[in-house]
Amino acid sequence: MEEAHGRDRARFFRAELPDFMRPKISVMQSTVRKVCQLTGETDRERNIPAFNRTESNFGLVGTDLGSSFEHGDRLWFLFGDTVAVPPRPSDGHDSVAWTTATQPGPGISLQFSNSNKKYTSPRLLATDGSVLDTSGFDVPVAPVAGLSANGQMYIIYTTDRIEETSYDNGLDAFWIGPDNGVGSSWANPLIVATNWANPQLNNGAWHSAFPVTHPGVTRADSSLAALSRLQGALDVFWIGPDGTVTTTWANPQINNGAWNIPFGISLPGAVHPKACLSAVTRFQGALDVFWAGPDGSVVTNWANPQIDDGRWHAAFPITAAHAANAAAAVSAVTRHNGFVKPNIVMGRSVFALARNGDPTDLQTL
Repeated sequence: MEEAHGRDRARFFRAELPDFMRPKISVMQSTVRKVCQLTGETDRERNIPAFNRTESNFGLVGTDLGSSFEHGDRLWFLFGDTVAVPPRPSDGHDSVAWTTATQPGPGISLQFSNSNKKYTSPRLLATDGSVLDTSGFDVPVAPVAGLSANGQMYIIYTTDRIEETSYDNGLDAFWIGPDNGVGSSWANPLIVATNWANPQLNNGAWHSAFPVTHPGVTRADSSLAALSRLQGALDVFWIGPDGTVTTTWANPQINNGAWNIPFGISLPGAVHPKACLSAVTRFQGALDVFWAGPDGSVVTNWANPQIDDGRWHAAFPITAAHAANAAAAVSAVTRHNGFVKPNIVMGRSVFALARNGDPTDLQTL
């Protein structure tokens, strides 16, 4: 499955790149040769037992990523996503191996950190002793580098995987009412109430509509943009009567989820009279909003909870004037490696000490 996924991704990239950007790769057959297959039970090319027979010896089918470094008299290998022989251990996300081999042939003998022939994954402790999250497949959460200094082993680990979701599959709808105020209604499949929205209950009725702003906050022909980020937080954007891009927000973790007082994120007159708004979230709750300016340039503003205390910045154009059709909408999307993906993001990288020289016992510094 992983191999097929990789081939699909390769075809995708080849189809998307113009000819002049496609990599030109040639293999000098006389200078390249396979030494051995390091992981797995069977060499898939030669149909013979793999050099390390990691399924039998360590309960390990294969790994993703990988980096190496020297420490003591060993060469250490740090591996990311690791596929285990079923049943998969609940904490078996990554793996570590070492070798004392000084020559590549006839193969590199790997010894994986293990317990009773079951590989063990690094355990990463925060400075307060709590365990940091190193779980997750297909995201950059892994030991990415190691180094040796003054007899100590240190590991750099990416951690704190966060999935930005729509908060338990809840739904929120927004509109501009006859009084030019913003209204909303919602539904959540995990909340049972007499006005809960579920096609199987109460004829699919939605929660009673309610205002999230005072009347008169929007321009009569304003567009709306709304998104969900972090753990169920909501942000709504519109164009005010004076042409200011305006927003309000609610977060179920703050102030009982109450909506906040709207505020502008641009100067008055920043929006073309016929412009629409587009908003997207990326990274760890960051926001980007786009619109067409009075001169037809595409303009944006942004805020990131990790930068400047989450404050909005000065709006700025990303195109020359007249780049956008005044009546055209602006659309935005976030992506990762060319694929539109769920908002799965990496929180941070940490520097950790391998206690007693054991790279599976890590203490953040």
